[in-house]
Formats: sequence, structure tokens, C-alpha cells
Amino acid sequence: MEIKRRLSIGKRGFSLVEVMVSLGLLGGIAAIVAMLSNQMNKNQNTMEVKLDAQVFSAGFTAYLMSESACSALVSKTPPSASSNPINLSVQGFAGFGVNPNQTLQAGTVISKNLKMDELTLKTKDGVTPLNTTVNGVLSKKSIVQVKYTLKASNVAKK
Repeated sequence: MEIKRRLSIGKRGFSLVEVMVSLGLLGGIAAIVAMLSNQMNKNQNTMEVKLDAQVFSAGFTAYLMSESACSALVSKTPPSASSNPINLSVQGFAGFGVNPNQTLQAGTVISKNLKMDELTLKTKDGVTPLNTTVNGVLSKKSIVQVKYTLKASNVAKK
């Protein structure tokens, strides 16, 4: 009986050093979890931007290859391959949340994640325009390059 009493004297809780060490370990673990969570959010935002860019690019490239886009580009006079490209504005593309009445040009916000950074037109290098006459009307056919670049719009920060 006397032995039991002696062992239990002074053992009512944890010492200050033990509490401080455990709080330090807990704080370190919490900091690591916070950093990992922040990195996961950044990765998710990056993946959303990349996916949006791929989906938009697929639809916009298909539109540029269509007959309606080509006929809309006929009115544009592309500069020669050796000169600087001209800025282009495109209307009639409907897809990826873009209204067909909306004009796409440099600076247009496409979605919460994407912005059109550049949209230009020029004659393709090494290709000379072909002049043809149909029913007495001279027609000039060219192969042109439409260049567009997309940028993350920074609107979708979480």
C-alpha cells in the first residue's frame, strides 16, 4: 500500500516541456497540411485553365476551318508574309460560352479562366496568291495564317 502511494505522488498530469513539445509537433504537422492544401488548389486551377484552353482551341480551330469563317475572312486583306500581321476580329464563333454575336479579338475574356491575348492574320510564308477568273470576275485566293494565343485571365483565383 505504501509503495502505490509513493509512485502516484507528483504524477497528476503532463509537464510543461511535454506539452510544449507536443504543441510544436502539432503546429509543424498543421503547417505541412496547409502547404499541401495550397499546392493542391494551385494545381487544380492550372488544370482548369489548361482544360479550358484545350476545349476552346478545338472548337475555335474547327470554326476557323469552316466555310462560314473562310467567307468572313475573304473581306480581310491579309498582309504579305514578310510584313507584320494585322490584328483580327472574328464574329460568328459560338462555343465554349462565347456568344455568336460577341466579337473575338485580342483582350476578349473568353471564360473565367481564359482571355484571348493575340489574334492576328497574315499570308502564309512561301505561298503565292492564286489569281483565278470565274465568269469574268477576277478572284484572288490566298492561304492565310490565323494566329491566336490564350492567357490565363486570373479571374478564377480561389
